[in-house]
Amino acid sequence: MTTREDTMQDYQRRIERVLRFIREHQSEPMRLKELAEVACFSPFHFHRIFSAHAGETLSEYIRRLRLESSAERLCRTTDAVTEIALDAGYATHGAFTKAFTQHFGRNPSSFRKTGKMDFVPGRLLMMSKQKETEMKVQIREIQEQAALAVRRTGAYDKAAEEAWKILCTYAGPRGLIGPKTKFIGISHDDPDQVAAENLRYDACITLSSDDKGSGEVKRLTIGGGRYAVTVHAGPFEYLKKTYDGIYRDWLPSSGETLRDAACLEIYLNDPDTTPPADLRTEVCIPLE
Repeated sequence: MTTREDTMQDYQRRIERVLRFIREHQSEPMRLKELAEVACFSPFHFHRIFSAHAGETLSEYIRRLRLESSAERLCRTTDAVTEIALDAGYATHGAFTKAFTQHFGRNPSSFRKTGKMDFVPGRLLMMSKQKETEMKVQIREIQEQAALAVRRTGAYDKAAEEAWKILCTYAGPRGLIGPKTKFIGISHDDPDQVAAENLRYDACITLSSDDKGSGEVKRLTIGGGRYAVTVHAGPFEYLKKTYDGIYRDWLPSSGETLRDAACLEIYLNDPDTTPPADLRTEVCIPLE
């Protein structure tokens, strides 16, 4: 019988397999799909699983590994700084020096003079010292629902604000918003992997009429299937902590398998009239 400890160890082994792959190929381009395949995780969810277990995003980890490996090389070889910079993925000596100085507080030449390495390149920040998050998670069947949606592309905070303004301006005068209307957000892209200007956000309201939408307002179907649902309490900017708790603490011991679909955020109160500390958001993770 598989125990919770077994499943936690399995997740850690899969993350460690990815870390080993990254270390062995750190001078090469890193593709999310390829890394997800190494870990045997869904590309839809891999970035959140990695971040939850590692304590930093995938790009942050790769950047830190490359800089720390460069520091090790500075101390142990006489290779030119420019050569080390290019191997670390930096196009110019200046760009490398700026990034290196920001990370270590000293420029490469100064660091080389000390000859000291008091760290292991790429060591995880929190895998062995993370603390479980207490949360209540329900498995819920969310039926397919007709909805109106507006998609906006760009940094999520601005994109969400614009999308909701357009959607509510359309739906309000038509009487499409009522006591039973659900307000749902769908963030389609990982801001760690996708440039801010290309992030896709859908603002959605459930629909009980046959309205077809118009212009940027589109009719679509959302939901449909099993979801792990927990309530995030507080400001939207801290939603990541709730996602981390699900992917790091709950999922490995749940026996559940993730489904290749976007997560849903169901907003339970109005952010325009509710203090940030009192906001409540249902975070819905799709399951097989």
